Amino acid sequence: PTLGASWDPDSGLSGVVLKEGAAPVGVDQVAIDKATADRVGFEVGDPIKVILRDGLHDFTLVGLVGLGDSDGFVGATTVVFDHESAAALLSDDGTIETVDIKVTPRTDIASVRRAIDQILPERTEVVTGDELADEIKDQVGDIISIFGTGLLIFALITAFVAAFVINNVYGITIGQRLRELALLRAIGASGKQVRRLVLLEALTVSVVSTALGMLGGFAVAKGLIAVFNAGGGGFPSAPMVFKPRTAIVAGIVGIGVTVASVLLPAWRASRIPPVAAMRPEAGFSAINRTRSMLIGSIMTLLGIGLFLLGILVRSGSTLAWGSQ
Repeated sequence: PTLGASWDPDSGLSGVVLKEGAAPVGVDQVAIDKATADRVGFEVGDPIKVILRDGLHDFTLVGLVGLGDSDGFVGATTVVFDHESAAALLSDDGTIETVDIKVTPRTDIASVRRAIDQILPERTEVVTGDELADEIKDQVGDIISIFGTGLLIFALITAFVAAFVINNVYGITIGQRLRELALLRAIGASGKQVRRLVLLEALTVSVVSTALGMLGGFAVAKGLIAVFNAGGGGFPSAPMVFKPRTAIVAGIVGIGVTVASVLLPAWRASRIPPVAAMRPEAGFSAINRTRSMLIGSIMTLLGIGLFLLGILVRSGSTLAWGSQ
């Protein structure tokens, strides 16, 4: 978005801070946000063109501004004029859209609000700074939530693909360790003990990988902020927030997906006969029978599901019980 605003020397009231140069004075001077200037390559003193309602206008760039300690305005390209120029250039009839009012400490905000509300014209309202901050926060939050939803969908797809990869890796690993596992069976280990061994290995790997993944999440978060700021996002400097629920969810997903993906390979490992230590083909035969049984079960369930779907769904409608 592109915004136009009037310069307010009280940065504590408007939040707009002069980063470089001077404040604009007169109809031929403007200031822009520093994030846009750095991205495009503008410097203080450069001529600049601004698109207004009636076309292009030439100005001189006299200053660079930012919102608080950031160099941008949360992604918006912002042009700042002095008060008189803003009223003449940004409104149809020189009217003012908003008025910021600063009260002294220990003032009763509610009484001031009621007094102002009594003299306001129709279709106007008075809001406190906290209410305005909440509105802006909600607007920005709506935009960020869309991006967060996209990341969540990507994470779910990644977890789904990772489950298949982990399953295949452990399936291959068991085939390569067939003699070792068969030897354990030959010296007295039960199938249950072999299965526990494989699951314990998977649990150890998942715990270490999840911890490393959470540390890597910090780097990814910093990288995302840097990318957005490079594109003019103007995110303010703030400490990284890491809530306990984040660790809990990451642990459940990371460890749960890994262990669940290894359940089948672990069960196949428990089916390896002790004789496979001397005759590996016997072990491979047992593993292959397990795989065939799995594939057959999946295809059977898939066939049953498609059969029921064909019965319950009519052409051009929803499910039969939902279309009555």
